[in-house]
Amino acid sequence: MSATRCSLKEESACCPKRGDYETFFADTLAAGHYENRRESVDIMIRSSRSAINDLVALGCDFERDWKGMLAFTREGAHSRPRICYHADTTGKEITTTLLAAVRRLPNVRILDHVAMVDILTKEPGCQEDHAQGCQEDCTQRAFEKAAVAIGGGRNHRYNLSTAVMLKDNHIDAAGGVAAAVAAARAHAPFTCTVEVECEDLAMVREAVEAGADIIMLDNMTHDEMAAAISLIDGRAKTECSGNVDAGNIRALADLGVDYISSGALTHSAPILDLSLKHLRLLDDARTSGVAQ
Repeated sequence: MSATRCSLKEESACCPKRGDYETFFADTLAAGHYENRRESVDIMIRSSRSAINDLVALGCDFERDWKGMLAFTREGAHSRPRICYHADTTGKEITTTLLAAVRRLPNVRILDHVAMVDILTKEPGCQEDHAQGCQEDCTQRAFEKAAVAIGGGRNHRYNLSTAVMLKDNHIDAAGGVAAAVAAARAHAPFTCTVEVECEDLAMVREAVEAGADIIMLDNMTHDEMAAAISLIDGRAKTECSGNVDAGNIRALADLGVDYISSGALTHSAPILDLSLKHLRLLDDARTSGVAQ
């Protein structure tokens, strides 16, 4: 993490003085073996002060000089001290600080070592992939959806502009499944898929006859979902949802459903331990210091 040598009392958006900017730029290029993008280097230099201030505000304990100001050291190809640090464990200090900040958020939990990778391997019985449900609180939707995608899952619709989801209140207001699907077709862009949330086999039958693109089997039993998939018989994509977590996802995948949706990915995710305390040396690499 780089920053210019300036007091914390200075503006958080300050940049290096021009005389140092050029050497900062040249040193960073050299440190990256001249393979880094010049635009990215410029952004990094100009935003470094702000990034350091953000970390300090979160409680990151960077080293200080005798005046209480940030201390800086040289690193890589840098020609002068401009690197904030914490003892010999700067990376751990930053990740620990960021993890603590995440833990303080009331609506964020992190899943670790869940079974979703098994679902994505497309083993027999699972035709497609795993999707994130979006019925939970959506105040952090962009971040939650990005986290799911990075973790190997696939996002459900981002909002109502990308797909139509007909739930029980929509169906009741329209006067039935067929009327709700017809109204959606009449108003939605032709590129939008129309999904119908069904609670029983009668609704599944109506959704199939109405030409729904996707039929969600919501909170059904295992036997009910099996019967529904047989009834649909490939005439629409199928998605199961409701109380889906790592404990029951394998049994659901074995049904042959196209998609499995789980809001638990975000609203019930536990804390991820980033302490790196689990790292151990490989048996055949103890002399080289390679960790696994």
